[in-house]
Amino acid sequence: MPDCRVMDTLPDGAEDPGTLGGLLAVFAHPDDESYLAGGTLARYAASGVRVALLCATLGEAGDIADPVLAARETLPSVREAELGAAAACLGLTETHLLDYHDGSLASVDFPEGVERVSEIMAAQRPRVVLTFGPEGVYGHPDHVAIHRWAKEAFHRYRATEPALAPRLYYVAPPRSWYRAVSERTRLRGVPDRYGPRVEVLGVPDELVTTRVAVGEYVTARLAAIRAHRSQLFADHPFATLPDVDLQELLAVEYYTRGWPVAAPREPVEADLFAAWPVGARTEAEWRDA
Repeated sequence: MPDCRVMDTLPDGAEDPGTLGGLLAVFAHPDDESYLAGGTLARYAASGVRVALLCATLGEAGDIADPVLAARETLPSVREAELGAAAACLGLTETHLLDYHDGSLASVDFPEGVERVSEIMAAQRPRVVLTFGPEGVYGHPDHVAIHRWAKEAFHRYRATEPALAPRLYYVAPPRSWYRAVSERTRLRGVPDRYGPRVEVLGVPDELVTTRVAVGEYVTARLAAIRAHRSQLFADHPFATLPDVDLQELLAVEYYTRGWPVAAPREPVEADLFAAWPVGARTEAEWRDA
């Protein structure tokens, strides 16, 4: 079992807002955090919430966008450095690296994976846990495995922290969003990367329970995405579309609330921390809330 390593990614001059009441994002690869939830992570970090990331692999099996940036043998270290740069763009406090092999998570013993996530969750004591949904956005086996680990770890955690009443959210970019990006790329005459898969990418729109406005943080999200240089291919919409389009297309990020499960016809939420006031709080203040 690989060791867990911790990267201190708190921006220079920023104060650590503490370990209680924050947000923990649990993902499989470097860049998942930026592509899927970068605006949300930046928004809450800027508001004073302690935002931490758990990344299970270094993404060393990924394709390389430009051979000038990395070779197969250097890709792990390159992607780790890119993750550190992206985390700084988003204002993350720290990043936990589990160092599993990319592409191997489905074969990791399930109790082991759950325990690794549980240890970090218990130490962070978040109010909000953010991870993949059961579909893994597009069925990636590592994404699906992380969903299973994080979901089980969350339910164990909430049983030990009933006073915190933590919430679980799944990233849920809807199919309508992928269609909108596909349409915009065709309108601009640039490669339509999503077009052939728009019916399978993301989740059905009716599964979205939460829409987080992140228009003020699109610049931070794009900076984080572009920090993952080895993974940003020349034909990707985030590389080909003008920023004016991306500001519009990335102004909202979408989630499904995994716990507590949304009631039928419950209004769509606009805040992952809707159950509690958001802002920098001391540990004592969170405990008394």
